[in-house]
Amino acid sequence: MLDAQFHDIEVIDARSSTLFTIGSTILPVTAGLLTRSNGGQGVSTLATIALFLGFILYLLLAMFFVWSYRISKWDSRPDLTQWREVTVNRTTDELHRWLGDAYAEAYSNNEPILERKAGKVGAAVWCLAGEAACLTVAVIAPFWPT
Repeated sequence: MLDAQFHDIEVIDARSSTLFTIGSTILPVTAGLLTRSNGGQGVSTLATIALFLGFILYLLLAMFFVWSYRISKWDSRPDLTQWREVTVNRTTDELHRWLGDAYAEAYSNNEPILERKAGKVGAAVWCLAGEAACLTVAVIAPFWPT
C-alpha cells in the first residue's frame, strides 16, 4: 500500500518537473522571438501585456512547482521503536493484525497529503496552459491588423 503511494509521489514529481521545464523554456524563447521578429521596432502594447501576463503565470507555475515538493507529516508506519514494543509477549496473529492496522492507518493518513500534492500540480497545469495562451497571443499580436 505505501509502495503505491511512493510510486504516486514519483509520478506526480515527474509530471511537475516536466511542467516546470516546459514553462521555463517557452517564456524566454517567446521573448527572444518577439525581439528578433520586430527588427528593432517596438513590441506592440498587446504583445507586451500578453508577455507580462505570461510571466506572471510562469511565476505562479514556479510557486506551485515548489509547493508540490513540500510534503509534511508523511506517515510511514510502523515505526521501529513501536514495533519493538509491540512484539513483546504477542502472538503471531496479533502482530500481523497490528502490522496491518498500522499500514492501513498510515495509508489513510497519507491519502490527503497526496491529494493536496496532486492539486498543486493540477494548478500548475492551468498556469502552464494560461502561460502558453498568453505567449501565443504575444507572438501573433504583431500580425494582427491595427
